[in-house]
Amino acid sequence: MDGNAVIKYKNLEVIVSSESNEEINALLCVNSRWQRGRIQYTMRNIPARIANYGESIRLVSLIRNFSLAAVIGACHRECSLGGTLHNCIHLRFLSFRQPYQTGKVVHNRLKDRHEHTEGDSFSNGH
Repeated sequence: MDGNAVIKYKNLEVIVSSESNEEINALLCVNSRWQRGRIQYTMRNIPARIANYGESIRLVSLIRNFSLAAVIGACHRECSLGGTLHNCIHLRFLSFRQPYQTGKVVHNRLKDRHEHTEGDSFSNGH
Protein backbone atom coordinates (compact mmCIF):
# COMPACT_ATOMS: atom_id res chain seq x y z
CA MET A 1 0.00 0.00 0.00
CA ASP A 2 1.34 3.41 -0.97
CA GLY A 3 1.55 6.24 1.52
CA ASN A 4 3.37 7.23 4.68
CA ALA A 5 3.26 4.82 7.60
CA VAL A 6 2.65 7.01 10.64
CA ILE A 7 2.21 4.25 13.24
CA LYS A 8 3.57 0.72 13.36
CA TYR A 9 2.80 -1.45 16.35
CA LYS A 10 3.07 -5.25 16.25
CA ASN A 11 0.59 -6.37 13.58
CA LEU A 12 -1.07 -2.93 13.21
CA GLU A 13 -0.08 -0.15 10.86
CA VAL A 14 -1.65 3.25 10.08
CA ILE A 15 -0.93 4.66 6.63
CA VAL A 16 -1.82 8.14 5.37
CA SER A 17 -2.09 8.79 1.64
CA SER A 18 -3.74 11.25 -0.74
CA GLU A 19 -4.63 8.68 -3.41
CA SER A 20 -6.80 5.59 -3.29
CA ASN A 21 -6.02 2.19 -4.74
CA GLU A 22 -8.19 -0.78 -5.73
CA GLU A 23 -8.27 -2.19 -2.19
CA ILE A 24 -9.43 1.11 -0.65
CA ASN A 25 -12.01 1.63 -3.41
CA ALA A 26 -13.37 -1.89 -2.91
CA LEU A 27 -13.78 -1.40 0.85
CA LEU A 28 -15.46 1.98 0.44
CA CYS A 29 -17.80 0.75 -2.30
CA VAL A 30 -18.90 -2.37 -0.39
CA ASN A 31 -19.82 -0.35 2.69
CA SER A 32 -21.31 2.65 0.91
CA ARG A 33 -24.90 2.08 2.08
CA TRP A 34 -25.80 4.12 5.14
CA GLN A 35 -28.91 4.15 7.25
CA ARG A 36 -30.09 6.73 9.73
CA GLY A 37 -33.45 5.98 11.20
CA ARG A 38 -35.50 4.72 8.30
CA ILE A 39 -33.75 6.70 5.57
CA GLN A 40 -31.18 4.81 3.51
CA TYR A 41 -28.83 6.25 0.96
CA THR A 42 -25.99 4.95 -1.15
CA MET A 43 -22.87 6.84 -2.16
CA ARG A 44 -21.88 6.24 -5.77
CA ASN A 45 -18.81 7.00 -7.89
CA ILE A 46 -16.50 6.91 -4.89
CA PRO A 47 -13.23 6.64 -6.88
CA ALA A 48 -14.24 9.66 -8.99
CA ARG A 49 -15.16 11.63 -5.87
CA ILE A 50 -11.79 10.88 -4.29
CA ALA A 51 -10.01 11.93 -7.50
CA ASN A 52 -11.96 15.23 -7.56
CA TYR A 53 -10.69 16.15 -4.10
CA GLY A 54 -7.11 15.99 -5.41
CA GLU A 55 -4.49 16.94 -2.84
CA SER A 56 -7.03 18.17 -0.29
CA ILE A 57 -8.09 14.64 0.76
CA ARG A 58 -6.21 12.38 3.15
CA LEU A 59 -7.04 8.70 3.39
CA VAL A 60 -6.08 7.10 6.69
CA SER A 61 -5.90 3.31 6.39
CA LEU A 62 -5.69 0.82 9.23
CA ILE A 63 -3.76 -2.30 8.23
CA ARG A 64 -3.98 -5.37 10.44
CA ASN A 65 -2.01 -8.52 9.62
CA PHE A 66 -1.12 -7.08 6.18
CA SER A 67 -4.82 -6.66 5.32
CA LEU A 68 -6.85 -3.45 5.03
CA ALA A 69 -9.21 -3.26 8.03
CA ALA A 70 -10.58 0.31 7.84
CA VAL A 71 -10.39 3.55 5.85
CA ILE A 72 -11.18 7.11 6.87
CA GLY A 73 -11.23 9.88 4.26
CA ALA A 74 -11.03 13.49 5.45
CA CYS A 75 -10.70 16.82 3.64
CA HIS A 76 -9.27 20.14 4.71
CA ARG A 77 -11.72 23.00 4.41
CA GLU A 78 -11.81 26.62 5.44
CA CYS A 79 -15.09 27.49 7.14
CA SER A 80 -16.38 30.93 7.98
CA LEU A 81 -18.01 31.64 11.31
CA GLY A 82 -18.92 35.19 12.17
CA GLY A 83 -16.72 36.50 9.39
CA THR A 84 -13.65 34.64 10.71
CA LEU A 85 -12.04 31.84 8.70
CA HIS A 86 -11.28 28.60 10.55
CA ASN A 87 -9.37 25.53 9.41
CA CYS A 88 -11.70 22.53 9.55
CA ILE A 89 -11.60 18.84 8.80
CA HIS A 90 -14.56 17.37 6.91
CA LEU A 91 -14.99 13.61 7.41
CA ARG A 92 -16.00 12.35 3.97
CA PHE A 93 -15.55 8.56 4.02
CA LEU A 94 -15.57 6.00 6.82
CA SER A 95 -15.58 2.25 6.28
CA PHE A 96 -14.67 -0.82 8.34
CA ARG A 97 -14.46 -4.48 7.37
CA GLN A 98 -17.32 -6.68 8.61
CA PRO A 99 -15.53 -8.18 11.68
CA TYR A 100 -15.04 -4.66 13.12
CA GLN A 101 -18.69 -3.64 12.75
CA THR A 102 -21.14 -4.10 15.60
CA GLY A 103 -24.66 -5.40 15.58
CA LYS A 104 -27.75 -3.50 16.63
CA VAL A 105 -27.18 -1.53 19.83
CA VAL A 106 -29.82 -1.82 22.53
CA HIS A 107 -30.46 1.63 24.00
CA ASN A 108 -32.83 0.54 26.78
CA ARG A 109 -30.02 -0.55 29.09
CA LEU A 110 -29.25 3.01 30.17
CA LYS A 111 -32.86 3.86 31.02
CA ASP A 112 -32.87 1.43 33.94
CA ARG A 113 -29.67 2.84 35.44
CA HIS A 114 -30.72 6.49 35.66
CA GLU A 115 -33.18 7.48 38.33
CA HIS A 116 -34.98 10.73 37.63
CA THR A 117 -35.63 13.06 40.49
CA GLU A 118 -38.21 15.78 40.73
CA GLY A 119 -36.82 18.97 39.29
CA ASP A 120 -34.37 17.10 37.09
CA SER A 121 -34.12 19.24 33.96
CA PHE A 122 -33.15 16.22 31.85
CA SER A 123 -36.04 13.99 32.85
CA ASN A 124 -38.44 15.15 30.09
CA GLY A 125 -41.34 14.05 32.26
CA HIS A 126 -40.35 10.34 32.31
